[in-house]
Amino acid sequence: MSQANAALGRSIAALVRTGDLPSFWREMLLAAMSAAGAVTGAIARYDGAVAEHMVLRNREDWVPRDTMIDAGLYSVSLDDEVSQDFLRLLPTSEHHWITASDTGWIPAPYRNFHRDQGTPMLCLVPLCVERRLVGWMGLGFDEMQPPTQASNELLRFLSDQITLSVEMDRLAQEAQRGAVALERELAAQRRANELARANDALRRSVARLAESRSLAEFLKHLLSETIQLLDGAIAQIFCTTARAIPWQPTSESVGLGILPLRPGCCPQSCSGSRSRLTSPLRGSGC
Repeated sequence: MSQANAALGRSIAALVRTGDLPSFWREMLLAAMSAAGAVTGAIARYDGAVAEHMVLRNREDWVPRDTMIDAGLYSVSLDDEVSQDFLRLLPTSEHHWITASDTGWIPAPYRNFHRDQGTPMLCLVPLCVERRLVGWMGLGFDEMQPPTQASNELLRFLSDQITLSVEMDRLAQEAQRGAVALERELAAQRRANELARANDALRRSVARLAESRSLAEFLKHLLSETIQLLDGAIAQIFCTTARAIPWQPTSESVGLGILPLRPGCCPQSCSGSRSRLTSPLRGSGC
């Protein structure tokens, strides 16, 4: 237990310092490998159809994620009937000894890894939350070594800490995905509201144009609609000659200027502001 406490202390210190869960898992896995006499190890997360290696260690060092992806080890589908039967059995015991050459359950990328590492025996320690399998800790051995009572207690302690961290990571990712989805939904709703307001303004403007006896009357209505639509404070329509408009050298232009209303100010105090939104309305005259 002193080994476990020391490993847990190092892991928590690293987690607080860097916020890096993989560092926490590496410390926990190294302690488990040392206690059990394993030469390789892994922590995998399982969601009911796919297993993902959170960390993987071979005989020499940690395996980078890119290397795991290239070897097909990072994310592995386990939706076949044989795998599902075994994974339903996994939570029923504190650990399961299996051979790395087991063609029934172990996927080919796992078998290839253990063949390359020369680890014919595996021990899987289930990570469960109320009998729900959330992952496992895998340990690779040169030969079958029945764990002692002391190593069993240590593995149980370490697996509890790993289970908690894996589940917390899963919940955090779900919360993050939910927040992103909510923000997208709110943004879409805001956009829909803006389009609805614009369509309403367009319908009113078209109706007013049909009723208006003069262009000036319609332009007044257009200014009023634009101020409301853009939350403006002061608006004006001005006419300028072609010589003053470099982007349209051959005709006259009508411009629409909108002065945004900032919180805490009135139109009079903002009248000298340069923060104007100007939109050229191209035409042949005004």
